[in-house]
Amino acid sequence: MQNIANRKSTQEIACFLWYNVIMRKQIPLTEYIIAANIMQLRLNLNIEQYIQDDGKVQLVQNIVERMNIQEIFKNDNNKGRKPSVNPITMLKVIIFCYSEGIYSTRAIEKMCKYDLRVKYILNEEKQVDHSTISRYQKRLIGTT
Repeated sequence: MQNIANRKSTQEIACFLWYNVIMRKQIPLTEYIIAANIMQLRLNLNIEQYIQDDGKVQLVQNIVERMNIQEIFKNDNNKGRKPSVNPITMLKVIIFCYSEGIYSTRAIEKMCKYDLRVKYILNEEKQVDHSTISRYQKRLIGTT
């Protein structure tokens, strides 16, 4: 019984090696053809192309940039670590989400993860967590 199992495994190994040797000789890697009938979605990495028509994003960006925000953040102490997201960027995200009718920190976090408009505002900064958003909101309420 054991002899039959050994013979079978030896045959499988021989077939496997034979197949690899033959295939290597017959089909070089440079001759593979990519199927032409496969459709692949092309996503442009330039997010601005998708955001151009949405005036609300540019409006929020312009309003926040023209505000005198230094008054709000002047009492921040430099103790501890740096904020994970720029406070001005966070303000832009929160104002934009409020203008969309989204007030929950978890919903804002979801927008930061999936919505291209908010990703555009974040400008490749770190993904925002709901607890970070909540802390930022509490800090803003405390300073006003």
